[in-house]
Amino acid sequence: MQATKEETIILEKLGLSPKSESPSFTYTFHLEKSRGKVIEKLGLSPKSESPSFTYTFHLEKSRGKVIEKLGLSPKSESPSFTYTFHLEKSRGKVIEKLGLSP
Repeated sequence: MQATKEETIILEKLGLSPKSESPSFTYTFHLEKSRGKVIEKLGLSPKSESPSFTYTFHLEKSRGKVIEKLGLSPKSESPSFTYTFHLEKSRGKVIEKLGLSP
């Protein structure tokens, strides 16, 4: 199974190779401690966000790279992390930031 067009764009945006990831990956981001930092990295305001929407990322092999790309330390995050973005108001902005179309 090939990575979808969107998955490929997201992977490349994060500086990863779609071929290096399992094609069945689900992007899951869950950063409790760094939620604010991640939202700011995406150019959004943590205060403007509703905690209800989830954008999901799950990258097993490239976990460290993704965390570093977001300006965080892999050591500061739980090793069994699931990255979860709760972005209701800025969903469109996040998708565009990742090079996708809302």
